[in-house]
Amino acid sequence: MNHLKKAFIFVLLAGVTLGFLEYQKKPVIDAVAAATQASLQPTFNGQVLGGPDVMNGAPLSVGQTLKLLVQVGNPWSNNQVFLTVSPTLNGSSLTQVSTSQSNPSWEFDWTPDASEVGSHKVTFNASFAQNNGNVQNFAPFLTIVVKAAPTPATLSSITKLTLTSAIWTAPKKSSPTQSTLTIAGKVVVGGGKAPPKGTVVTLGDVSVANLKEVTSFKPNGSFTTKITLDPLTVPCAIQASVNAAPNALKTQKSLTGLTKGMLCIQ
Repeated sequence: MNHLKKAFIFVLLAGVTLGFLEYQKKPVIDAVAAATQASLQPTFNGQVLGGPDVMNGAPLSVGQTLKLLVQVGNPWSNNQVFLTVSPTLNGSSLTQVSTSQSNPSWEFDWTPDASEVGSHKVTFNASFAQNNGNVQNFAPFLTIVVKAAPTPATLSSITKLTLTSAIWTAPKKSSPTQSTLTIAGKVVVGGGKAPPKGTVVTLGDVSVANLKEVTSFKPNGSFTTKITLDPLTVPCAIQASVNAAPNALKTQKSLTGLTKGMLCIQ
């Protein structure tokens, strides 16, 4: 899992909106205590440890896990910091990972289900409880958008099969009885998706229907493979088919690289 090392520090000032983590200050219980410490303000640092960069507005998909480290900068030395999350979100948890007096931190994990699709104002309720009983409350929040999980591709979503090249290479001195055929092609899937699990491209020629099966593809559907041939039985073209549903798709490609005067099998 890629870690996003970029951290976003938000200095919380009443009435100011900074980025996606916005600030709302709740009334202070002890006005006298607040007046004596008016210059002190906590900070909140959000760092994405896993999942999309929700700090910059990237959406979270259903079934995808977000791991967000929330660090609180505590400017007071005679208190305890408590953090909760609201509202209650299906598939979420909040775990304290550091009890540092000046910089405690919590990990917020969330794997939303289909019922959570939409925009959510996730509030981190921070309470600073002093030893004398005074409490100050802060409520920074982050707007997280949850989108539906992408529909997986199926064999019926395969729309096209192409062979981009079929290159014959003459036998080498080290292997005089073997020639090589290098074939490249692409399986096209609707919506630009990767070929679904179970996709098989079968390569053959006029005499052998199944020279090789290709089951590994790049995310864009492209593939490259090699076939070893008897140099005396070189086909003029390669045929290919993919097991699309409900009917297989077929194509063929003439060989290139044949030497002048060489005969190939039609």
